[in-house]
Amino acid sequence: MEPLNYIEDDQQNSNFIGKGWLYTFTDLVSLMLAFFVLLFSMSNVVMEEWEAVTNALSKSLKPSVESVKSKEGADKSVSGGEAVKSINLDYLSTILESKMLESDILKNNVIQHLGDRMVISLPSDGLFSTGSASPSQAGQTSLSEMGSILRNFGNVITVIGHTDTEVVRGKLFSSNWELSIARAVAVANELRRSGYPKEINAFGAADSHSSYISIDLPDDKRKALSRRVDIVIHDRESP
Repeated sequence: MEPLNYIEDDQQNSNFIGKGWLYTFTDLVSLMLAFFVLLFSMSNVVMEEWEAVTNALSKSLKPSVESVKSKEGADKSVSGGEAVKSINLDYLSTILESKMLESDILKNNVIQHLGDRMVISLPSDGLFSTGSASPSQAGQTSLSEMGSILRNFGNVITVIGHTDTEVVRGKLFSSNWELSIARAVAVANELRRSGYPKEINAFGAADSHSSYISIDLPDDKRKALSRRVDIVIHDRESP
C-alpha cells in the first residue's frame, strides 16, 4: 500500500479553494444586479402610475376650477353686486305689504297667498289707458317702485295679463289675448328696467279668468277686477 501524498492533496485542495470564491462572488454580483434591476423596474412602474394619477387629477380638477369660476360669475347680479336669493314667501309677504303701505301708488294693490306662490294684482286701469299696452306715467312710477322692491329677491316671477269680457276695439290689437300678453310683457320689461336681475316669463290670459270673480259683485266692479296684471312670485329661486 502506497503512502498518501498529503503535499499533492493539499495543493489540489488549495487550487480548488483558490478558484471557488470566484463562483460565489459571481453569484453574489448576479444576485445584486438582479436586485437592482428589480428595483429599477419597480421605480419605473411607480413613476408611470404616478404620472397617470397626476394626469387624471389635472383633468378632473380643471373643470372643477372652471365650474367654480362660472358659478362665481353667475352669482353676481347684473349690477355687479352679490346674487340675490329666493326667500320664504311669508317673510317676503311681510316685507312687501310693509313697503306697499308706505307707497301711495302701491298701497291699494291686492296680495293673495296661494300655497307655493304669492300673487300681487295690479289694476290695469292704474297702469294703462283703455286699449293700450304702454304704461302711463303713473303706471311707470308704480312699476318702478314695485321693481325696486322685487330686485332684492331671487324668487321666480311670472307676469300674467288679464282683460274683461268686453271685446277690444281699436287698431293696435285684434283680440283680448293680444292685449293681455302685450300688457304682461310691458310690466315684465318695467320690472327688469327697475333692477330685477332674473328672467321674467310673461303670459296672456285674456278674459279666461273672469269667471273666478264673484257674481255677487256689481258688473262694473267685476269688470274692473278682471282688468289687471298679476305678478306671481313663486317659492323657488330663479335659475
